Amino acid sequence: MKMNSIITISFILVPLFVVTGCLFNQEQPVSSLPANCKINEQQALDKANALVAEKNLSNWEESQAVTYQPEQAAYIITYDTSQAEIKLLGERSITVNCATGEASFIPRD
Repeated sequence: MKMNSIITISFILVPLFVVTGCLFNQEQPVSSLPANCKINEQQALDKANALVAEKNLSNWEESQAVTYQPEQAAYIITYDTSQAEIKLLGERSITVNCATGEASFIPRD
């Protein structure tokens, strides 16, 4: 009797674990790179942060957004910027060329 209970429970629980595992632990699909782009968002962010570190810009803190600009074939990484600074100079941001991976500051007024 005990053996039958174990077998019955395993027939119920094993498929349940498999189904719930598939539903709740799904891996996100890997996003493809934009056309003419040799780097992904994380690599662009790493290159931008390396440029910030190289220039010793400790006040630039954390990046706020990474966006892809297809017309420029580049990622734009925007950093936290105070409202007063935005009014005066614009946002702190870096562009990373998709083809070359070169990071450069976006000119500010």
